[in-house]
Formats: sequence, structure tokens, C-alpha cells
Amino acid sequence: MKKVRLIGLQEKNLHSMNNYIMALQMILDIDKDTGHLCNRIAPLVADWPRQLFIRKAITNLHKTNSQYIIPDKINSFIPILGPLHVSLNSREHVILIYYSFFEKLFHFVFGKRKVLAKKPKPWRINLLLDLAYNGWLE
Repeated sequence: MKKVRLIGLQEKNLHSMNNYIMALQMILDIDKDTGHLCNRIAPLVADWPRQLFIRKAITNLHKTNSQYIIPDKINSFIPILGPLHVSLNSREHVILIYYSFFEKLFHFVFGKRKVLAKKPKPWRINLLLDLAYNGWLE
């Protein structure tokens, strides 16, 4: 990230499409001076709920009867899922698909009284996948 400068820091609540539009508008206001987004796109790394708000804004921009006021330059932002979220989602997906196997493994290691949640926490998912992988190697 050579030659990158932080030009501002502002705390925002990002819980709705309007919040995201306001946050992106701050970037667009800076871009008026620099013109970096002219005929270019900017990837916006976000997990699924955050992507949804950005996608809604882009969709509402192209609707003819939209009730929202959305700047045209929002089209310059393309929401993408980052590698961390791809990894976390794929790990969770493996646990959910093979839940019966991982439940048996969980009970074998921690005892019958312990309950494996239907949607385990990420640290527990990592533990179970690591146990299964290392057990497979032995």
C-alpha cells in the first residue's frame, strides 16, 4: 500500500441502505476533487449483510420509480466477498452438510452430555475441522 494516505476518519453506523449511501457519498465527495473513479470501478469488500445494502442501492438507482435519492456514481462501487468471509462461509457449510459426522466426533471428544449447536461458533468449527483433519492423517 505504497503512496496511500489516510485523508479522513469518520465513525458511522452502517445498519441500513441509507447509512451506506451516506458513507459512500463521503468517498464520492472526495472523488470530485481527485477524479479517481472516473470510468473506473472500486471493489468494496464486505460480508453478506453489508453487500445486500450496497446491492439494494445500486438496484434502486436503476429503478424508474425509486423512492430513494441515490448518486449516479454509486455504480462505481462493486461489492465483493473477501477471502476471509469465503473461508469462514465454506467452513461453516462443511459442518452443516456433514453435521451428523461432526456431532459424533464432538460427542466422542467432549462426551455425550455436551450439545453441539446446529450452527456452531467459528472457533468450534475450526476445532472440529482440525480434529477431523488430524485424525484423518493418523
